[in-house]
Amino acid sequence: MRETRCRPDMPDSPGMAKRAIWLLTDQELCPDYTGLYVPVAFGVLSKFSLGGGRVIIAWTRYERSVKVWLYSHGVTWVKEKDIDRDKQFDAFISFSHKDQDFVIPELIEVIEEKDPDIRLCLHYKHFLPGEFIQENIEKAVQRSKRTVLVPQLSKPSSYSGKPQLSKNFLESEWCLLEFNVAHVQALKDHVPRIIIIKLPDLTEEDELPEEIQLYLNSTTYLLGARSTSGTICSTYSRGRSLS
Repeated sequence: MRETRCRPDMPDSPGMAKRAIWLLTDQELCPDYTGLYVPVAFGVLSKFSLGGGRVIIAWTRYERSVKVWLYSHGVTWVKEKDIDRDKQFDAFISFSHKDQDFVIPELIEVIEEKDPDIRLCLHYKHFLPGEFIQENIEKAVQRSKRTVLVPQLSKPSSYSGKPQLSKNFLESEWCLLEFNVAHVQALKDHVPRIIIIKLPDLTEEDELPEEIQLYLNSTTYLLGARSTSGTICSTYSRGRSLS
């Protein structure tokens, strides 16, 4: 035993080369690498913590964008209510200010009376004075789950006695911009964002702009302001919040 020695070629432990085994300490025979493992483990945990922190920050900042992407690609656990959860309003009502004497009592006040919990975004209440109208429109659409377009009146014409197309809406570049912004948002989110009020008995001469007509041909719409208000309220009361 006393003659047993370590190998002469020990590149990992040159200090032990040719030494008698009985002269070696326990630490030399069985090295304790705890001192090495601790800093390595600490370094690995630090990297994971840093990476996890970055993921949390990124998720907090881009949560809605990620959910929109997942929803649009058919990920089943992401629901429409998830991407709409932080929206301030249930619906943005788009109409010409020249039609407000009809739209406010026939649609807005009816909705608010039937269900006060429904949150409507309205020009005269929520557009910020001094801010560009286009910016107000974009914010209204982005903060609302739906955009309700009122391009037609159910008020009879003094000439024909029939409901007529709202020329005020068609002549308003801001109303058409509201439709376009809402349409772009719907395409981006892959969610039907637009509700259009259309009357069943319009004359053939009354025509909507081509872009709105194309939208009507590819989606559903509601007939009449009173029907719209009832549908919106009943939908909201079932817990779907216009979604």
